[in-house]
Amino acid sequence: MKKLLFVSILNCFCFTSLTLSQTSIEVFRPNARAMALGGSLVVQARDPSTIYWNPAALSGLKDREMLISINGPFTFDFVSLTQVVPLIGTFGASLSRLPALPERVDRGTLAWGRRLYKRVFVGNKFDFLKQDSTLFASTGLGIFFGNPGVGVLDKQWQEFANSKLLDKLNFGMTVHNIPLGKRIFEPSVMFGFSYIFPAPGLLLNTGYHIQKGENTNHLGLGFEFNRKVTIFLGLEDLDFNESAVGFQYTRDNFVFNFSYSKNSDKLLFTLSARISPAPAALAERYYERGVERLTLKKYKSASREFKKYLDFDLLDAKSDSTKILLSDLTKRLARTEVIIDSLFLLSSRLLTQENPKFFRAAYVLTRIKELDPDNFDAAVKLNALKPAVDVLIKKSLSDGDAEFNAEKYFAAERSFKRVLIFDKKHPTATKYLADIDKIKNELAEEYFFRGLGYYRDKSFRIAEQEFKRALKFDEKKEEVIKYLGRTRQEIRKNLKRVSKLLREGEALEQQRNYVGATNKYLEVLKLDPGNSPSTSSIAKLRPKINRFIQDKYTKGLRFHRNENYPEAIEAFLNVLSINPDHLDAKRKLARVRLDRREKAFPYLKQGEMFFQQGDWQSALESYAKALEIEPSNSKALQGEKDVQKKLQIVNLIERGRQKVNEKQYLQAETIFGDILRMDPGNRIVKIELNDTRNKINELTEEYFNDGINLFTLDRYQDAIGIWNKVLELDSNHKGALEYKQKAIERIEALKRIQNR
Repeated sequence: MKKLLFVSILNCFCFTSLTLSQTSIEVFRPNARAMALGGSLVVQARDPSTIYWNPAALSGLKDREMLISINGPFTFDFVSLTQVVPLIGTFGASLSRLPALPERVDRGTLAWGRRLYKRVFVGNKFDFLKQDSTLFASTGLGIFFGNPGVGVLDKQWQEFANSKLLDKLNFGMTVHNIPLGKRIFEPSVMFGFSYIFPAPGLLLNTGYHIQKGENTNHLGLGFEFNRKVTIFLGLEDLDFNESAVGFQYTRDNFVFNFSYSKNSDKLLFTLSARISPAPAALAERYYERGVERLTLKKYKSASREFKKYLDFDLLDAKSDSTKILLSDLTKRLARTEVIIDSLFLLSSRLLTQENPKFFRAAYVLTRIKELDPDNFDAAVKLNALKPAVDVLIKKSLSDGDAEFNAEKYFAAERSFKRVLIFDKKHPTATKYLADIDKIKNELAEEYFFRGLGYYRDKSFRIAEQEFKRALKFDEKKEEVIKYLGRTRQEIRKNLKRVSKLLREGEALEQQRNYVGATNKYLEVLKLDPGNSPSTSSIAKLRPKINRFIQDKYTKGLRFHRNENYPEAIEAFLNVLSINPDHLDAKRKLARVRLDRREKAFPYLKQGEMFFQQGDWQSALESYAKALEIEPSNSKALQGEKDVQKKLQIVNLIERGRQKVNEKQYLQAETIFGDILRMDPGNRIVKIELNDTRNKINELTEEYFNDGINLFTLDRYQDAIGIWNKVLELDSNHKGALEYKQKAIERIEALKRIQNR
């Protein structure tokens, strides 16, 4: 449907004819949006019309786009096309018909723009003009500061709410009509400034044009209602007669702009369209190529492909990980270049000495091919050394087999790949390499999951080492790269925590709180196991800590002898918190706990005896004494809980009996039911509950018979009141329900008789 719409619109334009506008070149406005924004788009021409306005802003177009501008029925004054070439820039070409001078002027333009540095962009264009039969040429320059991507097809103003100031503020300058030979137009300079207010979806656009004869000021506002609809208002020289309004509608890959100029009383129309995949899809091709070349160890071409991917300025997690990967690749390439240069020098020496070492030279050149598979000079020299190479192949196969069996997989891989440099389909080398790939994948998974475990345990230094090992076996494993990045972030956070702990440890050390200082240093080692200041400080404090440990241990022994078990346990635990391997403290701690249990044991048995006898209060006191000696004794805790439950049941039985005596049988029934849920085997409560229910039944029948007597005396309302009491006791009482209904019917019948 999109293609059909585009082709239909394009056919309409193809059958139009060129006509000469009646205005002068100073007010040439290629793009309806330019007219609607006050007549200047030096920093806001975010479509192919930027070829005219400011070639530097072409940098923001990361796809292939075209634009056609109509200035009257079946006529157009501007048509343009752009194409991005990663790392080189964005190129554009346009054809325009200029409304200037008595004769018609046709112009063709070639333009280019690219990033110079971070938020600085430059551009250049060449114009080829024809007036009557005379040809002219001129050039133009542009510079742009800010973010040329704001407002392009895939980026709306509201999306920049959390962006930096320089992403929303743009400034640009362009110089037009610098003659290259004969002059047809006077040179002019245009300045532009714009600012995006993301929250309300508002654009402020200004321009100042310096041209021979008259300078002009331009002001425009844009209101982005949603992703599809935008309204523009513009003024030139703050003159209402020079005002214009515009409307922009975006649908899929098409942008339609309509504007009306009060001065010219003319309706302008512009269509711009993307005629390529979206930038993200275009960039993905380069990322996949980079991964492919990285797999083939072609690091130079891989680095270039990743740079092309990043040139599309996709602000996502994948771009962040690619930047990390590219940084590592760049460092590796720098080291590799140094190695390759030294290897070439070595191979030249081996071949130019009195007794040339062909075999060793071939080996050295093979190393160069391993480091850079596309190295042409190494390939030429190796071809001349083929006899020596054949010997090298046999040796490499033998070495590779031995290294594989010794589980030296990287060395074996290098040996077999050395063979493939000369024989790409060698069956033995190919088979071994397939086996090595399988083993490497398994090892990469193993190291990754080990790293993941350390990451979850917050052992980030060890996790980093495991993730690095995993990447050695599988450099393109995205999950590992992602977690390695997260791990390094956590390590950076921990460095701040480590610095704080070291300062706290030093302060405690100055206060002679050696145990506290040691604990701080131990915390440091948990965050950073190899931290040398903490290690040395702990070693320095060890003699003082040992004295402290001995003192605590001696106190623990004294507390134990005095049967002060809580203090003894605390003392031995203090020793073990500082030195977990202190065997004597471990033994004494176990002995204290055993002695404490033995001392609590008689009270525990006494409590159990009282429990069996039903002497709940005495049992509770015995269990309390056992817990006073050993607060964590599970049997005493459970016994205390059971006694409290029994006491609760006794209290509830008394309450239930009290309710029976007060003839509140329903409440008594509820209480006895609650007790049975707590103690289903309680026979006494079962008897009490049965007696209560019998009394409820007796009372129910008594109430029912009273109601019958009242009914026979025609006291229907009183009878209903009695039967309601019956239903409170037994909501399903058949007789009460039946006679209550009869009484209601009798009352209604009497009312009808009285109303006659």
